Amino acid sequence: MHRKNRFEEEIKLKKKLISLIMVSILTMSLAACGNGATSGATDKVGGVVTTPEVVLKLGEIHTAGYPTALADEEFSRLVSERTNGRIKIEVFTDATLGEEADVIEQMQMGTLGFARVSLAPMANFVPEMNALMMPYLYNDSAHMWKVLNSDLGQSMLTSIKSAGLVGLCWYDGGTRCFYTDVKITKLSDMKGLTFRMQNNEMMFALCSALGATAINLGQGDCYQAIQNGTIDGAENNIPTYESFSHDEVAPYYVEDNHSMIPEILAGSEIALAQLTAEDQAIIKACAKETQAFEIKAWAEREVVAKAAIQAANPNIQWVKLDAGELDKFQAAVQPLYTKYGAKYIETINKIKAMGK
Repeated sequence: MHRKNRFEEEIKLKKKLISLIMVSILTMSLAACGNGATSGATDKVGGVVTTPEVVLKLGEIHTAGYPTALADEEFSRLVSERTNGRIKIEVFTDATLGEEADVIEQMQMGTLGFARVSLAPMANFVPEMNALMMPYLYNDSAHMWKVLNSDLGQSMLTSIKSAGLVGLCWYDGGTRCFYTDVKITKLSDMKGLTFRMQNNEMMFALCSALGATAINLGQGDCYQAIQNGTIDGAENNIPTYESFSHDEVAPYYVEDNHSMIPEILAGSEIALAQLTAEDQAIIKACAKETQAFEIKAWAEREVVAKAAIQAANPNIQWVKLDAGELDKFQAAVQPLYTKYGAKYIETINKIKAMGK
């Protein structure tokens, strides 16, 4: 099946199921006293009553097989293995449970156990996260991971407790670039264009600083919006660009590398509080193990995704900005450091220092 048609059918099915799923979540959470978990019926084995199964749901916007979705499944497998099946984590991909802002709110209410979300929507709930996603902040991936694995990075991970969430581990989200249906080779080419941006105030401001207009749109709706001219493009990493077939309608991938925005595997503080301290420790340990798993899966997927795009779309253009123009892009977004980074300048300076 053509990739466009496949994803359009998945999107239609997702939208039809969302309302039914949300009702199901609410019903099941009420049955579990609002903790985002359900208990299976007890049974007798050799006259001994076994521990009821606890089922927790995990929301993921990406499709099955995507690096973060693979890590979600590995997390589920490890938890089941380490608890001898007492705790089961059901992974729902393709934004079946809602977009990232939706699942964050569900975790806050305790109607969802876990979700894998990008740092950008998380920063709407925990503003200090903006310090980790300032534009053109990291030298490269190694620099970013040095920060995330440091005491500073771990402190930022646990800071989402202020939003009623539990930070379990970091995942790789790659490097984000703009892609469009028109070729961009210089900053002035951005003027008047409209892009789908992550639902985050600073990301919208980044787009405006470059002379373009930002729009909030679900990831699954971008293809048609670009195709019909509602927007000129979007920005994301190469695996997402490929998995949603956006290369078919936006064949110019501008390698400006404006953002490295990590992902977070998060849990609901309300839901986890209903588990024993021992089980909470198991869950946290299993999550930590999946970080290395996801980083490896991400690196492999980037290579495969780029090769798949080039094989399917010979007209694709990987646009590299010359040094002078890239400097202009970086200079244009410097006001964001004052507006969004002033409160966190000490953290930002520590991050920059780790790259020297």
